[in-house]
Amino acid sequence: MFSFLLLVACATPPESATPAGPDGQAAGAQPGQPGPPGDGAAEAGPPGEPGAPAANGTAEPRPSGRAWTSYGAELDINAAIPAATLMDSPKDYVGQEIVVEGRVADVCQTKGCWMVLADGDRTMRVTMKDHAFAVDMNGIGGDCQIMGTVLEKEVDAETVAHYASESKNADAMPEKAEGGAMFEIEATAVRMRPAGG
Repeated sequence: MFSFLLLVACATPPESATPAGPDGQAAGAQPGQPGPPGDGAAEAGPPGEPGAPAANGTAEPRPSGRAWTSYGAELDINAAIPAATLMDSPKDYVGQEIVVEGRVADVCQTKGCWMVLADGDRTMRVTMKDHAFAVDMNGIGGDCQIMGTVLEKEVDAETVAHYASESKNADAMPEKAEGGAMFEIEATAVRMRPAGG
């Protein structure tokens, strides 16, 4: 059985992220006008709901509600597949752009530049393409929808150690310590929402 992986080193935070104001719109956006895609803005939830991203581009914790927060490009969720479907036969999706939904098992605690998608105890690494955006480092345990390309890669022990050094949930790491062939998603868009009912 293959483990799943996406490899990207955590460098500098993306310059293109535009933090949202208290109304959830991109800073400088006119009321009633959406910000640019991938601005990290919280999507509309119930009136008065907190959760607009902080100045550093990460989402503030939401004390109530489960609104989605988007990162990267605009995401079309009409064709989303469950994580279980992807993990049952990842080789069938190599080279394809997909939209997949599942649970967040881990997130890079240095910059938010990678995450781990989970279905039960099966996991797959997700990296943000070209480090163009970062996701909420506090998103572990929440739901996610990811748009990206499925890749098959060889991973070495040094890369595995790098991921381990940035992990908050080492048990969720899809890579084996010695490295090897892995599947991963190179994401262009991610939506996340906190765990809860």
